[in-house]
Amino acid sequence: MLETNARLIIEQKHDENPFIPLYTIVSEVLRDAISKCIVLPGERLKELEVAEIIGVSRSTVRRSFETLVMEGLALRRHSGGIEVAPMVKKSYLNITEIRAMLDSYSARLTAARRTKQDLAEMRKYIDMLSDDNIEQSSVADNEFHWTIYVATGNPYILRVYEEFNVEIIRSRYLTASGIASMLKRVRKEHLEIYDAIERQDIEGAAKAAMEHTRILLEPELIEVSELDETHKNKRRDITEL
Repeated sequence: MLETNARLIIEQKHDENPFIPLYTIVSEVLRDAISKCIVLPGERLKELEVAEIIGVSRSTVRRSFETLVMEGLALRRHSGGIEVAPMVKKSYLNITEIRAMLDSYSARLTAARRTKQDLAEMRKYIDMLSDDNIEQSSVADNEFHWTIYVATGNPYILRVYEEFNVEIIRSRYLTASGIASMLKRVRKEHLEIYDAIERQDIEGAAKAAMEHTRILLEPELIEVSELDETHKNKRRDITEL
């Protein structure tokens, strides 16, 4: 619940570093909620409502809203507040192109540099993919790819990921219901990437990772990415952050 968790997170972060502006911390909390589709594309956030829920001033919320608008994650509403920016087809396809390049090159580097610990982490997240738990599977999918990025040992790859991570994560959460029907394929392709990395087959790992991104171009996933009825029915109140 936002009223409990968000307040606690904000207080903890502010206590850890009181020199960080409060609106920056609030922006981070809202950014996380948008990336994980707790707050869905097209959903409206009102200054007063958010301020009351997380226990900060309206001016602090207003500045955090301005940050989200500047980042392209939200649109300003004439009637006040903001609306979470939609994930339109063009945006989804653009993000998919970034993911294809990032995932393929990262798999290539990781195949050459991986450690036993890296392999154990990747295997753990493959084993977490479950037909009975879509949320767990979505987390496992994210963490599997993140483990590969980290295992490259290249901090600039992580910086590229961080630059686009909100939209990358959001695209993954938005397509989670579509991917649910493809979990066997996801697991199979994750295993193919893992096996190539374990063998230190550099070209094979890059190819497997590139092939894996093709799943994101399946028509049903492109449709789901645009906030279909499945996500409208899952729309959650801001208090559930």
